[in-house]
Amino acid sequence: MEIKHLKHSQKRSPKKTLNDIRKMDVNTVAQALIQNHGLLTQTANFLNVTRLSLQKFLNEQKELSFINELSNEVNLDLAEYELLQKVKEGQLSAIKYYLDKKGQSRGYQPKPENTTNIQNGIVILPSTQNPNEWEQSAKKYQLKQQEQLKQIPNQNDN
Repeated sequence: MEIKHLKHSQKRSPKKTLNDIRKMDVNTVAQALIQNHGLLTQTANFLNVTRLSLQKFLNEQKELSFINELSNEVNLDLAEYELLQKVKEGQLSAIKYYLDKKGQSRGYQPKPENTTNIQNGIVILPSTQNPNEWEQSAKKYQLKQQEQLKQIPNQNDN
């Protein structure tokens, strides 16, 4: 397929509908998809059609859907390459992101959002309690544990 570079129209007329895009040459739409890296909103703007009309047209034209999927794969490859460059540069956030997403098979697990509070070794879930109430709850729990430990007979007492 020969790829020609299309020029974006300077004048804007009302957005075209699905019937309008059906009248377009399929190669024109394919070239617009390639030029806009498979990004549907940009391609729709380029062709002066609504994004929904473009999406419906792509669903009808399987060869165009293939071009769109291929463009998305190329974009993912590019993003992964750029991410790996950041990892090689030692950027901590990129390293953490990469390990969270790709390192799970090696035991790396994404850290959950900080939704808990740990006080005195006790996990306290967020609630309407303020920090003073959390501390009081933790102390009560700790005292209760100490009382329970006192009630357990010592094996040396036998």
